[in-house]
Amino acid sequence: MSCNKLCLLLASFFLVFIGNAPAEVRETIAPIAKKVIPSVVTLRVKARGEDEVASPQIPPNAREPEAGETAPLAEHPGFELSGSGIVVDAHRGYIITTYHVIAAAADLMVVLPTGEELRATVVGSDPETDISVLKVRSTNLVEITFGDSAKLEVGDYVVAVGNPFDLGPTVTLGIVSALGRDELGLGPYENFIQTDASLNPGNSGGALVDMDGALIGVNSAIIAPAGGNVGVGFAIPVSIVRTVMERLISEGVVRRGRLGVTVQNLSSILAKALDVQVRNGAVISEVAKGSTADLAGLASGDVIIAVDGMTVTGATGFRNIVGFAPPGQTVKITLLRGRQQMSIGVTLSEDKLSTEPAEATNRVIGEGFLTGVAFSADPNGGSLVVSVDEGSKAAGAGIQTGDVIVSVNRHDVSSPSMLLQAATGPTEILLLGVRRNGQLWLVAIE
Repeated sequence: MSCNKLCLLLASFFLVFIGNAPAEVRETIAPIAKKVIPSVVTLRVKARGEDEVASPQIPPNAREPEAGETAPLAEHPGFELSGSGIVVDAHRGYIITTYHVIAAAADLMVVLPTGEELRATVVGSDPETDISVLKVRSTNLVEITFGDSAKLEVGDYVVAVGNPFDLGPTVTLGIVSALGRDELGLGPYENFIQTDASLNPGNSGGALVDMDGALIGVNSAIIAPAGGNVGVGFAIPVSIVRTVMERLISEGVVRRGRLGVTVQNLSSILAKALDVQVRNGAVISEVAKGSTADLAGLASGDVIIAVDGMTVTGATGFRNIVGFAPPGQTVKITLLRGRQQMSIGVTLSEDKLSTEPAEATNRVIGEGFLTGVAFSADPNGGSLVVSVDEGSKAAGAGIQTGDVIVSVNRHDVSSPSMLLQAATGPTEILLLGVRRNGQLWLVAIE
């Protein structure tokens, strides 16, 4: 093929491609920057004591997100750290930021993009979602427009505005890399927007906006193995932010509904052991005695697949749904108990029940599925694991020294002798109820 023909074909291809492109293509995000920058402020934080200053250090493990995105200050004596905030109500003077930015604050100063400095007070904080609300007095505030994070799609363009390294208002462009990120270890309620918009220490508490300049997230964390941005940042969706913000403003705290259950993700081996025909859900590993879940008839081994019609794909999703429902609200739990599907209404309470791990006494050697494991009677009931051989089936399933086994195949076992008797019976899978760090988990050994 001659060069002329090839060039004509390429030209035709690009003409077709451009012809099918969206009618409106932005060549600049300057209008967005002009709209949003006046609503994003700088926070200067004076900590309560030197030993309480949040560390700006980046963790060595590239897989671990760093939530402490505060930047050290060099030019503002008495104020050790800086971060970002967003004006959400200009008339009443409310500003939102991330809790970890102001957690150790003895004194807070807000600096507007105009340079005006204002003293700020904390209205309320919710460490579990990493959201705080501040209040200032000024007639020069410009509030941000709220967007809808539920309408976001992977690939949408987004703009981050904040104060990285205490440089002042900074704008970066990126896309939504992923939605619904959880299991990051940042808190009990995780549903993050992941973005490749450049985020660095000091950006935390700043705005993530859509292409209309509307707030769709509050920047919260980064993965930064080399001490700076590598294109993996996380923002709290505005749907969560707004709910928490409104409760903090009206009540000063966030009151959460509790069922009184401990849940874990449904693995394939757990699904097999529990005889359920689904791949996703939240497995109830423990029901606290006297809790609303207990009174409603929920049981260990139940697999929750929906709450009020909203699909539950795992433990984090379940906690997100229940944790944002207020106490006193009745929710419909759809669950599987073996092959049987049922719906149970449960009224949420504020109970936060927990149990304590136990200590060891006499030693018993395991058999069958539990070969290579040594136990002792636990004073609170159950069998304390005092040693686990590497290479044993139990070790492969995740059993650890210090675990307390309290049930076998969903039947309580209160002593090592009961445990061994139940564990050596005819069964293809051994389903253990294991208490670890005050919580009960289900562990299957095949």
